[in-house]
Amino acid sequence: GTTKNKNLDRLIMAIDKISCKLIIVGKVENDIQKLLLQYKIEFEQYYNCSEKEIRQLYLRADIVSFVTIYEGFGMPIIEAQASGRIVLTSNIEPHKEIGGCGALYVNPFSIQEINSGIKEIISNDTVRENIINKGRINVQRFQFDEIANHYYALYEKLFKQLT
Repeated sequence: GTTKNKNLDRLIMAIDKISCKLIIVGKVENDIQKLLLQYKIEFEQYYNCSEKEIRQLYLRADIVSFVTIYEGFGMPIIEAQASGRIVLTSNIEPHKEIGGCGALYVNPFSIQEINSGIKEIISNDTVRENIINKGRINVQRFQFDEIANHYYALYEKLFKQLT
């Protein structure tokens, strides 16, 4: 995403001197374009994407970076995990709750920490594979049947308290 809370400016600064291509989903404003040029970041921009196109972008990614400074839910974390991609995300709620053990967490206000997280993912195959595998397990918590069972148990408990 490209709104201010998505923290794209710090991500751009964090990938300075890391050989990569940044795939941005969302319309890039002038201030972000200037940063991309200043830091000589190779990037692609996509917006108005269909669900199918979004899935393809996940599959093209090596790292899904979701280092937002605040968020309502964090659906990209689950989508990335379901796609078998490693997630680098913020050490804030709801990210920690949503990502479980299947993400690498960083301080979204620290350019250095974001940079270090990316470098760790790139350089450490064991860490990367471990997090990806835990992400695949974590995403099961968000399957329809699992969520429906939780609601059923909650309603059953509430019903017993009322009777």
